[in-house]
Amino acid sequence: MPILDAPIVSARYFFPRAVEVANPVQVDVAGGLIIESGIADPLERILMRARPHELGATLEQLQEEAARFLDHRAKLAATNTRVLVMHAANDNLVLPSNAQRNAEWSSGELVLFERGDHNSIYFYNRDRILDEVARFVT
Repeated sequence: MPILDAPIVSARYFFPRAVEVANPVQVDVAGGLIIESGIADPLERILMRARPHELGATLEQLQEEAARFLDHRAKLAATNTRVLVMHAANDNLVLPSNAQRNAEWSSGELVLFERGDHNSIYFYNRDRILDEVARFVT
């Protein structure tokens, strides 16, 4: 069993917060970052569910705040650590394009699983996910 020099940061359900917590300074001291089924652009997700006026803001205000606090592209591009991005190819809740962007922005490794979707990725791919994580941390 390998001994890790630094912790691995993993993000799933709270990916926006995980990237906020795992800012470039913190991630650079981590042994790596694993993103599974992560959202690339939180504002894009928000605008799928609500219109700016429903949130008491203009589109420009939301874009400004998102750029200030939720710019995953800049945060991932600024990290100097290994990144593993895993996602179900059939995820229709958080589309695989999110994984592609997260991997591109972080210069990370992308693993797409052919089986499962957003909620069943682990059920259908448990062994392979665990193998990918084990490979990543060794």
